[in-house]
Amino acid sequence: MTPRVTVTYMLMLSDPPLHVAHPRARERPPCVVIRLDREPAHLPRAVRRSPAVLYEAASAALSSASSNRLLAGIGWTKGDNISLHPDPDTCTPKLLASHSEIIWSAICPLLGLSDDRPPPVFDTDEKWHSVVFHGVPHPCVDLNEYITHERVNSWVTSASSQGKLREFSILSRPTDTKARKTLTLRLSFSSQADAERLVQHGGYMFGAACRVSHYRPQLRSPSSPPSP
Repeated sequence: MTPRVTVTYMLMLSDPPLHVAHPRARERPPCVVIRLDREPAHLPRAVRRSPAVLYEAASAALSSASSNRLLAGIGWTKGDNISLHPDPDTCTPKLLASHSEIIWSAICPLLGLSDDRPPPVFDTDEKWHSVVFHGVPHPCVDLNEYITHERVNSWVTSASSQGKLREFSILSRPTDTKARKTLTLRLSFSSQADAERLVQHGGYMFGAACRVSHYRPQLRSPSSPPSP
């Protein structure tokens, strides 16, 4: 009987299976985000000026602080925040964020905001460590005027702190806050050691001892990630 070689022959002539190389997701270049979306709601909103105008003003201001070119570009994000891109050869996000007051002073008037408005959060890629303060006494006054970043920072940081308070927020709807006798606050720190110290020993706000726990964010729908 003649050996069956047809199938084997066909397989030898056929092309090998293709291995499709899926391109890797391109990593987002390092940047600093000026978080205008985290500003108190009662403050005026920024005017969306041209990135070229903002870049020219910020670059001119930074030239007085360093002989190196620190800023490579400026843009607006989908969340109406401002993204600052450090020069990859001479700067890092952390170094660029350390000049936040210089940058903000230069671009603040261009955004239609008052010259004395404090800088917003300059968000870098560094990890934040968040905790929750429970049972914070309600001050029975305008929260936006009384619970400020400076005041909260003075309550939770000291000379022994290894980092700084990055931001805080009240974990309740504005309509529910007025009816509450106590508040729940989320605080985010740059130092894990500072966050752990508060979880272990508790903290004080308005002179009252408060229980502190780790912050566990609620899961978001993967179909709608938050925009920076």
